[in-house]
Amino acid sequence: EDYMVQQTRIGNHKFTRAQITKTTAAEEVVVSWTVTNTKTGYLAAVELSAVAHLNETLVLFNVQVDGVSILTKRHRGNVDRSFSFLLPVPHKLAGDGIKTIRVVVEQATVNDSVYNASLMGWEE
Repeated sequence: EDYMVQQTRIGNHKFTRAQITKTTAAEEVVVSWTVTNTKTGYLAAVELSAVAHLNETLVLFNVQVDGVSILTKRHRGNVDRSFSFLLPVPHKLAGDGIKTIRVVVEQATVNDSVYNASLMGWEE
């Protein structure tokens, strides 16, 4: 029964991916997904990866729904410069109606680092 329920959602699949290069310490949006009005958005997983500058001391990823942080991942860039994470999340974090899910990143320095993020889910 659970398998059949999951199969009905394949046609409503949402996958959004983006990459940015940062050279500022300010917060910046990597990727965002706005749930369609009158639909319910279900966020299933978030994938984060980066290639941090050799001198980058700290990277902070935040997954937000309408500006409210729901997941945070901190990473020491100068220890492990290239990293990737897959964060499973509880379904329906996006909620009903027009909601914006976004991944933002901050870094401690103004060094040149590259960040990738993917949002995976569906709408019904």
